[in-house]
Amino acid sequence: MVKMEKNSLDQIKRYIFKKNGSRVVFLSKNGRRGYQKQTGIIDGVYPDIFTIYVSDNNINRRFSYTYADILTNIIHLVSDKDDFLAGLK
Repeated sequence: MVKMEKNSLDQIKRYIFKKNGSRVVFLSKNGRRGYQKQTGIIDGVYPDIFTIYVSDNNINRRFSYTYADILTNIIHLVSDKDDFLAGLK
């Protein structure tokens, strides 16, 4: 079972690496209130984390997430053209 999780994390890492620089729509967990929908650009891919740059109403922010955050549903990530990550759930 742990091996399956590792494969899923590896799939997520490969997907994020290929999408570096791409625009994505993501839903991030917002405490008990549910999810917050935002659009950003994956601008940094590192061994343990990735970053998403968001520019809304003259406010620029950068969010960092771990690949496990996708696996544990803390963030839902959807590319403009596909929904590969939804199949990993």
